[in-house]
Formats: sequence, structure tokens, C-alpha cells
Amino acid sequence: MKDAIGAVPGLAVILVGDRKDSATYVRNKKKACESAGINSFEVRLQEDSAEAEVLKHIAAFNVMTLQFMAFLSSCPYQSI
Repeated sequence: MKDAIGAVPGLAVILVGDRKDSATYVRNKKKACESAGINSFEVRLQEDSAEAEVLKHIAAFNVMTLQFMAFLSSCPYQSI
């Protein structure tokens, strides 16, 4: 994908708590991203994390998304 658009998209995950099934799901998504050439970003937080802590990470990922979308909007459509 990097050759086509000049950037690599990504998947961002915020995992709150220690549920084994959720951790397995996230681990499998990370493996899928790796095999597809997509970046993956993961934040692990304690189960008792404050809402403000979770929102801080969501905001950071949203900034990353906006930067990527702004980059894509500047690419000519035929290159996508």
C-alpha cells in the first residue's frame, strides 16, 4: 500500500483490562496487520483506568487519523 499512496495505513487499539479473549482478538488483528503491511498501534491500560486516560489515547489516535486523511486528500486520485 505504501507504494500506491506513499503512506501506510494503521489500526489503533486501546485495550482496557486483562480479558484473555480480548487480548487474543487484538493479537490476531496485529498479526493480520503485519501480514497485510499495515501498521498497528496498541495501548494497554489497567482495568481501573480513568475515563480521562482512555479519552487521551483516543484523542491521540484521532490526531494521527486526521493527519493521515489530510495526506490522502492531497494525493492525486489516480495514485490511490
